[in-house]
Amino acid sequence: QRRAWRIEESIFAPRAKESDARAFYNNGTRVYDRCLECDWKRLCAEQRFWRFVKKNDAGVKAGAQAIEEETAEIKAVFKKRYKHLLQLFDYYCLVGGQVGRAAFAISENAYMQLIKETNMPDEHLTVEECSKIFIVVNFEEDKKSAQSIVNEDKALMRFELLECIVRIASEKFCAAALA
Repeated sequence: QRRAWRIEESIFAPRAKESDARAFYNNGTRVYDRCLECDWKRLCAEQRFWRFVKKNDAGVKAGAQAIEEETAEIKAVFKKRYKHLLQLFDYYCLVGGQVGRAAFAISENAYMQLIKETNMPDEHLTVEECSKIFIVVNFEEDKKSAQSIVNEDKALMRFELLECIVRIASEKFCAAALA
């Protein structure tokens, strides 16, 4: 007689002890909060991100708001939807069709597919500008750092996707506010 399949007795059994969630599924926010903290730390280590916020945030530029306050606001927005951003990231890593280490980053083709499928281009943001954002964000300032070594060339890691989203939002909504 055949026994019913049970996850506890399957090849997935060790996940309950080895995963960050300490469970079979990523339930709750603890795992997502830890992912955001890791990605946010990496993003904040990029000087281009700080330069971008200083240059493009009206409050910071006018001296009415500290850059740390603005970046805290940006992080709070990401925190509300980070689970969905991780799912989005995983999906576009998969559709990129990469293998090996490259399978854990969004290729340029998959990024452009994301841009088109989410209808990001509009009268304030062109497909070409989205492509330029990919190139700017993907540039590695310190080619010899440990992070640069694991960072796939011509592909976005999770923290780089966050920066792309910030830049896209700035182009779309700050330009719209000025119009």
